[in-house]
Amino acid sequence: MSAKRRIEAAIFDMDGLLIDSEPLWDQAEVEVMESLGVDTRRRDELPDLLGLRIDLVVDLWYAQQPWHGVDRAEATARIIRRAIELVEASRPLLPGVREAVALCKAQGLKVGLASASPLMMLEKVLDMFELRDQFDALASAEHLPWSKPHPQVYLNCAAARESTRSAASRWRIRSTA
Repeated sequence: MSAKRRIEAAIFDMDGLLIDSEPLWDQAEVEVMESLGVDTRRRDELPDLLGLRIDLVVDLWYAQQPWHGVDRAEATARIIRRAIELVEASRPLLPGVREAVALCKAQGLKVGLASASPLMMLEKVLDMFELRDQFDALASAEHLPWSKPHPQVYLNCAAARESTRSAASRWRIRSTA
């Protein structure tokens, strides 16, 4: 007979769950890649990029169509800046987010945010929607060796709250994309 485990925390993903940012990331990526002379019509030749950390996306584009003059780190930074501009302009908070987070808090859960997006973007989004005080921990895969779907970013978020609790007592809430 297995012991009952009490859920202690909920870890949310950001892109596609809290905010509808995937189309904005796509737009930023296409704009920057085209500004570098990349033929973005060849995107279907790349593996699935959805949810992949943006520096890895840039690496895939560069491997397919190397460009000159701007290094990959700068191309990545440009995409991030543009994505943030687009999020600030459109404010794409998804319906039910405030209620879902409030429900978790009302149940006494610790609430975390884990994302492949850069930490500064997580902070900016939470501040933009006045949600920062609702989250107990933030974690970004920005500097991890692996991006999602590898679970390390979620494990880091869980560890940021309380390292002595079992990861099995946490739920991860993410988009299905």
